[in-house]
Amino acid sequence: MIEPFNNDIDGDGVIEQDEVDIVKKRVATHRTMAIFAMIALVGSGGYIVAFADPSQIEAYGSALDLFWITLGGIIATYMGAEIWASK
Repeated sequence: MIEPFNNDIDGDGVIEQDEVDIVKKRVATHRTMAIFAMIALVGSGGYIVAFADPSQIEAYGSALDLFWITLGGIIATYMGAEIWASK
């Protein structure tokens, strides 16, 4: 079984360059996903404040709640995992 932050993917006791590259790519992908979630969260909130009619907000209210909770969860999970990995 691979541990979450174990860089030795094949379990041979030696961390090779390709294993380091895989971990770096994984971390970069997680960071990119969190950044896009933050952009979507701020962008959708900005759009609603600037352009949306109150009737549109009421119509899409429950879907927007779920959307924002999901994006916030992605961001919080990324930040928590980064803090846990740095310890």
